[in-house]
Amino acid sequence: MRRTLLPLAILAAFSLSLQAKPAWVKKAQALGFNDIQNCQSCHAAKPPALGPLGQWLKDEKTKRNAKDIDLNWIKDYKKPA
Repeated sequence: MRRTLLPLAILAAFSLSLQAKPAWVKKAQALGFNDIQNCQSCHAAKPPALGPLGQWLKDEKTKRNAKDIDLNWIKDYKKPA
């Protein structure tokens, strides 16, 4: 039983931290955000770290008290100088 629990615990830990959704790239592009080319548009090279846009979306979700991130918010994003 112990051998079964360890892999399940590891899988659960990764599933909680990895919330990137590759389909979001296509959705963002369909919304007109053509500069979103891949997952690194929001995520840093070493997951689960976020890049500036990803962190901004996460902060917006909290600020708006939203259940999920809405990719339409990207229109309000101001790129860092």
